[in-house]
Amino acid sequence: MVSNFITKENVEHFLHMLQTPDLETATAGTLQKLLADELSKLTRNREELGLAQQRVREGADQIKRLQAISEARRFDDEHRERSLMALLVTMKTTQQLLVDFEHAFRIELEPYSVMLRNTAVAICGSFAEAKSRAQTFADANPTLVVMIVDRSNGDSQVVSPPQLC
Repeated sequence: MVSNFITKENVEHFLHMLQTPDLETATAGTLQKLLADELSKLTRNREELGLAQQRVREGADQIKRLQAISEARRFDDEHRERSLMALLVTMKTTQQLLVDFEHAFRIELEPYSVMLRNTAVAICGSFAEAKSRAQTFADANPTLVVMIVDRSNGDSQVVSPPQLC
């Protein structure tokens, strides 16, 4: 429990440091590697998934704000403009790391999706739950194709309707 607290604090610390203007490229790369290492240590549960999703949303918002600042201002100081552009690159790279982690984390916790046509209508943690939910959707929508997408083994595998029952 204490180690997970320390890991979360490290994640927040590295994210904060990666938002520092004038951060050297090599330092940013090192911090991103340390961030990835700490993210991999987090306990796998729904609370942590929620925090991962929040980090992705907040990161996207910060990038939008920086892009708006960049587009709105004409910099007289070339150094400040380069600094802002470098910060944007660092934040976008960090954001992709967070998005990839959140996606892998979500699949790990909720590997089964119930699809109605081409739309995910349920995300499930077990095949039994997905099978039950898929059957409910199939019964309610007899003319539509209902499928379960199984990502539990790392691949996306579609379980077709005849296997539901």
